[in-house]
Amino acid sequence: MQSFQLNYHKNTTLMVFMLAVPAAIAAVTLLVLLNLSTQLSEYIFISITANSLLLMTIVLRWLINQKIIISADISLSHEGLFFKLNKPTFIYQTKDFFATWKNVKNVSEIFCSKTGMYFYRINFIDPYFTANFSAIKNERDEAEKFFSELTYYHETYSKVAKKSRQGAPDGLSRA
Repeated sequence: MQSFQLNYHKNTTLMVFMLAVPAAIAAVTLLVLLNLSTQLSEYIFISITANSLLLMTIVLRWLINQKIIISADISLSHEGLFFKLNKPTFIYQTKDFFATWKNVKNVSEIFCSKTGMYFYRINFIDPYFTANFSAIKNERDEAEKFFSELTYYHETYSKVAKKSRQGAPDGLSRA
């Protein structure tokens, strides 16, 4: 069994918060501006707007870096993939997760040109969700080894599953 420590996040969670947080802060800002006196000076109007944009940025970055993208311990074996979130967070209800290779639909490596980082995406069948893993700061070699092992196990299972559907004996082992 191989164990790795990587960052974890879910695409849907990240997207929901990237839309909801700015929308909520913008709505509150609009309510404040509309409920203030109509004799609001231009300086105060610009100040409130600038402060709300600053607040939006700070809250969103804090949520992403502290609550959405969190460290996790991932273990790979011939039985499947197991990960456990290292830091408790109100965003993720499940703190640990196990999936057999039968439950892994797809694995892929994605390069982000903005950050220069690689993300390793795993699509699960049941429950249906996509998990993203990335290297913890200065641990790129471990992340690359994780993806290599992940790809090996997924491809091995896919070959075995294909053979078993064709009537060949089943078996997953790594020398």
